[in-house]
Amino acid sequence: MVAAGAARAETWRIVPSVSLGETYSDNVALAADDLRQRGWITDLSPGLRVDANGARVRGFLEYRLHELRYSGASQLDSSQNFLASRFTVEAFKNYLFVDARADTTQESRSPFGSVSAPGSPTSSANSVETTTVQVSPYLKGAVGTSANYQLRLSEGEIRTDDATLPDTRTTEWIGRIGGQPSSATLNWLVEGSTVSARNDVIGKLDDSRLRAKLFVSVRSDLRFWLGEGYDRTDFAGPPERRNDTPGVGIAWIPSPRTQVAGLIERRFFGDGYSASATHRARRTVFRISTRKDAAILPGLSGAGGRASLAELLAELLASTVADPDAREEQARSQVSTLGLPASTPLSGSLLSARPVVYRSQEASAVFQGTIHTVTFSVSDREEREIGADLSGGTVPVGSNDLSRRGYGANWAARLTPNTTATISYTRLVTDGVSDGAPDTRQYDTSIRLVTRLGVRTSATLGVRRAKFDTTAATGSYRETAAFAVVSYGY
Repeated sequence: MVAAGAARAETWRIVPSVSLGETYSDNVALAADDLRQRGWITDLSPGLRVDANGARVRGFLEYRLHELRYSGASQLDSSQNFLASRFTVEAFKNYLFVDARADTTQESRSPFGSVSAPGSPTSSANSVETTTVQVSPYLKGAVGTSANYQLRLSEGEIRTDDATLPDTRTTEWIGRIGGQPSSATLNWLVEGSTVSARNDVIGKLDDSRLRAKLFVSVRSDLRFWLGEGYDRTDFAGPPERRNDTPGVGIAWIPSPRTQVAGLIERRFFGDGYSASATHRARRTVFRISTRKDAAILPGLSGAGGRASLAELLAELLASTVADPDAREEQARSQVSTLGLPASTPLSGSLLSARPVVYRSQEASAVFQGTIHTVTFSVSDREEREIGADLSGGTVPVGSNDLSRRGYGANWAARLTPNTTATISYTRLVTDGVSDGAPDTRQYDTSIRLVTRLGVRTSATLGVRRAKFDTTAATGSYRETAAFAVVSYGY
């Protein structure tokens, strides 16, 4: 359904949808082998997609509600919400803007429990529904012809349906001023930020940073920077940490298809770094990144930064579809043929009540041919807890330190103009670092067939196999299931 009125038709697109799914599982509760129970799972899922593409308002909202009912196991019945939304409003032309985002996801309560597929409902007791809301007004402009500036305020709140994790609010100020982009060899930037997190357990914690950078352009496609800064934080626990933060960085953009960037800075936890490389060929996109940093609320405040399959496909289409909105729409359409929500992230995240220092490496690739679409993803992450428990818990710091490696692959083949077959495989290996922490291994495989029955109707048939092994006394399980889903978009 498109909003009424000629002017609004070019601005807003509203598409309600509904799907009904039936699954037969030999382990509906994902319980240990001696407790497994067979049964049917009914999933009624209304949804809504809103796209805004106007002169002053741009963005999208994608929402799905899953009403799950279990035959013979009504204690598992639940309602699960999934939301991804991003909007930008130009409140005052070329001067005042407002960014807003909201996400509702199913996060992992314990890093050593089973992990549900991103964007998918689950009966796992390790899942906790988490909502992140953020509103961010900002000003941007120029000081004569010599400098640009931006001042941003971000107010956010993070809520979960777990009573042991209190709602946490965040406030962040970011300001920067720097020389205007030019072909000059030298340029400069000064930026500062302060962020506070507060809830009923911890009170208030603060983190402040100040940076000054000098940019040197060696060539039109190659730029270096040198910087000096200052950090002050109490997120790592008492006493408050204060230190200088010198750093260096590089950006190389040899063509619109290839971008490479990296930086290294001294931080309160040691050396932090970030590097990424992206290359786009005619039918393939590669993306590689590595990072070492600290996170206040891992798995929550950073949820919006996780790449989705639709984003990678949109990047692949950049060579042939110039308009970014048309490119995003085409990418979402291609993802829907796989029977997946367009906003589904390529990887999940970890819910943690403590700040952590983490090191991560990620690589992903998409190949899209006339008939076949193939995706690969590999990730390696280490987390070390620091600071106070934001939930007020008594578990010793470091109990959830971990090393995690993930592997994923999808192969989709278009059998007919209206039918696509998809095979998916993921493997997740999590090793506890502290004494007594369990090690886990999780494998998930699925095969699905998606076919379009009409202009607005599609059907999905498939089977899946899940295997979860842990060194803990209880918790290992197996599941085999067959499922069918009929979806209708108005």
